Amino acid sequence: MLAKSEDPKHQKSEHKSPQKRTLAALAAILCLVGAVIPAHSQQRDPVQYETGPALIERNNSRSHEMPVAVPQSQSDWKVYYMRADKLRLAGNFNAALRDFDLAQALNPNAYEIYLGKARTYDKMGMYQRVIANYDQAIAMHPRQEQVWLERAGFFLRQNKMPQAARDLEEGLRYLPNSPNLYVARGALYFQRKAYGRALSDADAALQRNPSMFQAHQLKTDSLLMMNDYAAYEMALSDMLSHPQYQQDAELYFSRALARFELKRISPAIEDLDQTLKLQPKAHEALHLRGDLLMRQAKAQPEMCAFALKDLKAACKLGNKQACSQLRKPSCKVPPKPKATPKPVAPAAEAEAPAAPAPQSAPAAAPASPTAPTSPSAPMIKP
Repeated sequence: MLAKSEDPKHQKSEHKSPQKRTLAALAAILCLVGAVIPAHSQQRDPVQYETGPALIERNNSRSHEMPVAVPQSQSDWKVYYMRADKLRLAGNFNAALRDFDLAQALNPNAYEIYLGKARTYDKMGMYQRVIANYDQAIAMHPRQEQVWLERAGFFLRQNKMPQAARDLEEGLRYLPNSPNLYVARGALYFQRKAYGRALSDADAALQRNPSMFQAHQLKTDSLLMMNDYAAYEMALSDMLSHPQYQQDAELYFSRALARFELKRISPAIEDLDQTLKLQPKAHEALHLRGDLLMRQAKAQPEMCAFALKDLKAACKLGNKQACSQLRKPSCKVPPKPKATPKPVAPAAEAEAPAAPAPQSAPAAAPASPTAPTSPSAPMIKP
């Protein structure tokens, strides 16, 4: 295993933890923010449901109600429904319930109205009425994914996990091809630390929707908690094969950590390069890349300068580990070689002049006509 400062789990702790990521995904799938937060033990006082003139008089002072045309037929129920939902979001719960009732009178089979009333009663703390409306919606429309997801979310907020799990199981019986229900159930397994079952549900969801973000997230987080770094790296690579995720810096950083664990240093550095290309001030990526380059500097001293540059940048951005590493760096920048004067090229040796060609001996002078030709020849007198 790696030292604490280098452990991918430790590096990841400054990001959102796998548990928090998966629970956030569950909350998103359940269509309710905070769906996995246990309910407060102290119950709120129930607000009395008002009807007729009392309700109208009470809510006439709420000036933010939107004017709406009076519906004339069953098809106009959505007009009341949409206004009721706006009133609910604005906190005007009694007026919202009035409009939900008017919508329901026009279309008693619309499951959306029951869900809207359940959400409103939930905000009012009237939990028995919440359950009653969810029950009615499920009884009428058991093959609507949303009714199972929302009631499961309500039970989770009440810290009633067995009931939530039962809803998701029952929902999958009616809707065996729902990726959302698989991911929601897998997230509950994840909460229970049943990571193998969570992984199976993530795979089931991805078979039905190969690009589903929450399913990929559940799968990678489950593999990470199982310490299966090879499969974790492959799952991240699969996720990054989808174009919509190729600009996510955190995915590259997570894969870099996996590759570091697998001692695949060069690919890890490539992922960190991509992380910093997308997010130049990611101090954790700067710190990790600096640390890896510093390790490489043992065999390649020229890497030390790049390592120190990354660590200084990370320290400047507030990374305490990088600052600590800078105080005792494990490499030294090699000194620059001293400049030496260029050697002057030696002058070309002067070539010795070629010796003159030897001159031939001069021809003998012709014999003088007066010279005696032989010692015995008589001397002729002039």
